[in-house]
Amino acid sequence: MFVTRFPSGEGRWQISTGDGRTPRWVRDANELMFVGGPLGGAKQMMAVPISVRPTFAAGAPAKLFDLGEEFTAFGTPFFDVTGDGKRFVMVRTRTDAGDRSRSRWVLVQNWLAEFTSR
Repeated sequence: MFVTRFPSGEGRWQISTGDGRTPRWVRDANELMFVGGPLGGAKQMMAVPISVRPTFAAGAPAKLFDLGEEFTAFGTPFFDVTGDGKRFVMVRTRTDAGDRSRSRWVLVQNWLAEFTSR
């Protein structure tokens, strides 16, 4: 996976040492998170520290954790990272063989409060 300047398209810097997909920028942490691992193989959540001043520089990718099959059943995991880099939001597939006619819903109230400045 590579990054380049936007909108000029100048420069090209390698971020992942292998396969990398679905990058997400973590604003407050100056990190780029992405999913690593070979197509069809085990996937890991990866992080790369990024510096943009005085020039662009990327650190070495580090594995944060393994992603189980329930997060990768769609091929590429659906996820996002909060701006502070402290939490992930992920979609996972249902793995139990129970009654598929029943659904479980989780109601999260006042979720917008998580995004207001403190």
